[in-house]
Amino acid sequence: MKTNKSIFLIFGLSIVFIFAQSRSGENAQLYKRARSLEQAGLVEEAIDLYEKLIKNDPKNNQYFNTYKRFLKNTGNQEKIIGLAYNYYQNNRKDPTAYYEWIYALIINQDDNWKAQVELFIDKHFTNKNLMRQILYAMYSGGLSHEIKPVIEKIRMLTKTPSFLSRELGDIYFMRMDYQYGIIEFLLFLEKNPQDFKYISDKVMTIPAEDYVVNIIRDALNKKESTHSQLLLSNLEFREKNYILAWDILKIQPNSDELQIEMGNDLIENKEYEFGEKVFQEILETTNNKKIIEKCIFNIGRALELKSIQNVNKLPISGFFRGNSFFTSPFISIGNEDNSLSIAVAIFDSLSQNSKSKNDAKLRLAEIKFRALGDLDGANIIFSNVLQSTNKFKVKKNCILSMIEIDIAKGNLISAKDKIEKYSDIFKKNKDKVNLKMKYAQILMYEGKKDSLNSFLRNSMKLMKSTDEHFNDVLDILSLNLTFETMGNLYSEFGKAQFLIQQNKRQEAIYTLEGMGEIEDPLLYELVQYQIIYLYLMQKEYFIAIQIATLLSGETVYSELAFILQGEIADYIHNDYKLAVDLYLEFLDNYPDSIYYDNIRLRLRELAG
Repeated sequence: MKTNKSIFLIFGLSIVFIFAQSRSGENAQLYKRARSLEQAGLVEEAIDLYEKLIKNDPKNNQYFNTYKRFLKNTGNQEKIIGLAYNYYQNNRKDPTAYYEWIYALIINQDDNWKAQVELFIDKHFTNKNLMRQILYAMYSGGLSHEIKPVIEKIRMLTKTPSFLSRELGDIYFMRMDYQYGIIEFLLFLEKNPQDFKYISDKVMTIPAEDYVVNIIRDALNKKESTHSQLLLSNLEFREKNYILAWDILKIQPNSDELQIEMGNDLIENKEYEFGEKVFQEILETTNNKKIIEKCIFNIGRALELKSIQNVNKLPISGFFRGNSFFTSPFISIGNEDNSLSIAVAIFDSLSQNSKSKNDAKLRLAEIKFRALGDLDGANIIFSNVLQSTNKFKVKKNCILSMIEIDIAKGNLISAKDKIEKYSDIFKKNKDKVNLKMKYAQILMYEGKKDSLNSFLRNSMKLMKSTDEHFNDVLDILSLNLTFETMGNLYSEFGKAQFLIQQNKRQEAIYTLEGMGEIEDPLLYELVQYQIIYLYLMQKEYFIAIQIATLLSGETVYSELAFILQGEIADYIHNDYKLAVDLYLEFLDNYPDSIYYDNIRLRLRELAG
């Protein structure tokens, strides 16, 4: 008998299993058909199939979520309440199913939402994720004004005054209720000081309108905590109230690193003298050797950057601006207050006996190379650092700088040797491209147009359209097309670019002028415009303007030459009346120019 019972039991289970498998297969087909109807835009037909699916398998999470999304997307929001309630009734032990029903009640602002939220909190207040979802659901459902009693109940039950304070701060900020947002963020920071940067970044995203800034100021001033004062300091810095920002920050305890950060930010904002003052004040109040070293290093950096002059102050006029193929590696310096000499002395001292001696050596090498033209001295330092470091980023910068020095010395053979010697060090595509661009420059300077074009097209296979060199490559390929019918002139053009890399601008001008009569108007104006630009860089403004007035064709270089005349009057001679006249004439002459809006905006600034 026992054997027979076992047989019947096994048989019965088999029948159930087969039936379940059959039903599962049927549901899978229904689901597939429902999705097809949905994609075809047959709403009512899709609803009928989804309803059948839910009836067949009311516990299925996939079917529920797909149908819910479909109802939401087709404007059938009210149907979701019934769907979610049915899902909850069939998954009573699953708190997320309960939440789905409550979410539907909240989104539809059903009269029952508040009572169910209270019951839900009583049962699940220890589940932080579910409590977070309740708050966000209320925000999404337009019930933000009801959040306060809800969070008070949750915090009372959890006995945690800062429970979900970051999330609530986010919600208040999204509602533009900044005062309450600040209160919540400060609550959060009391327990999570390590997340100060996140909160600071959030606060710094507020609109720049005065009334908003003043709301934040008032809210922060009402709290006397360190975090509120640090946030206030950051806010004043954002508003460019640098002295006030520093006065607030420097009296806060344990803020050495933040003080260093502010000094660095001042330097980045080109507030060199005040940045130097900040570092000097830090030096007077600390015995920490690491902090002292950082201060001295950054004082040197401020002095270095203060001495650098931006030769081209014109915002539009330029010759392939930022493209390394045409940009000299050398910089102009103004050293009236001896800033650069002091910076050199600081970096030289730090390079001998500090923990960050390689950083100091690199700054010293950069100054020797780009500012002082001491190519051999810079090369020795770069070579020494290359041998002593294990950091790839430092190695890469040293190698690329040493190649630039070879090019600047006119030694293309040595530059090519280094590219071959160190190519194995560059593993990532992005880094390989940096090295390849140096080789591409050499091909241009050698006048090998066809080889350069082929090399650049192959190099583009390693690039993304967002890579820093991508647009440079497109510029070169486009420029080289200009020489398509006059390739014999390319070697002279390449030679001129090579001379620029050696800081021999006048010789480059002579070379370009010596290219003779050029029949192609686009190529002629390209060469003439570079001559104009080189005279501008030489500060020979009168000659630059004279040549610019002779370009009156229909190419982009005629447009740039016209703009250059206006920008010299505007930004160099401060002759705003002449600048306005030239800008207006440009708008009349070139109504379809890509620079039209830029010039129009500048005219508005001058008029205002």
